[in-house]
Amino acid sequence: MLGRAEQATYLATRRFARRQDSWFRKDDRVRWVRHDDPFRLEVALGAVRFEKGDLDGATTLLAGVLKAEPGNPEANYWMARVNHKKAEYSLALESIRAAVDRAPTRALYQYELGLILRDSGKAPEAVEAWKQAVKLDPAYADAWEQVNDILQRRVAALSAAMRAAGVASGDCVAALLPNE
Repeated sequence: MLGRAEQATYLATRRFARRQDSWFRKDDRVRWVRHDDPFRLEVALGAVRFEKGDLDGATTLLAGVLKAEPGNPEANYWMARVNHKKAEYSLALESIRAAVDRAPTRALYQYELGLILRDSGKAPEAVEAWKQAVKLDPAYADAWEQVNDILQRRVAALSAAMRAAGVASGDCVAALLPNE
């Protein structure tokens, strides 16, 4: 089934890439790729395999692209997502940092960097990556949501620590106010 979908994607790309007025161009099931980039199709097929849950197939396709063009930001992004899904955080960080280095203005790459950093236990760095994503695209709701989630966790942890220490929140506020 996946092989037929890939073949249909390839055929649609080949036959209709130059027809701007085609009804086919409006079909959401078709993944459109630029015909001037030789690796764009392989990256798109790797993304399709990732989305279908075929991580080994995606890795094979994306590794082929990265072998030929190591700095391809889109291939590095998808390889980072594959490695993140496999919980191979060091490989995922290496790939996503390569994507961010080659395309520093893509908010999506910064967002993914934040997700990988968070899951690898580096929450402060993750917040910085999400802040950068928001700077690049202020309407990026997912990045705002992640920053809010981290801040809520920090407040909850601080409140729990204060309760464990027997400190009332009013005492902390009074300690912060200047003595008059």
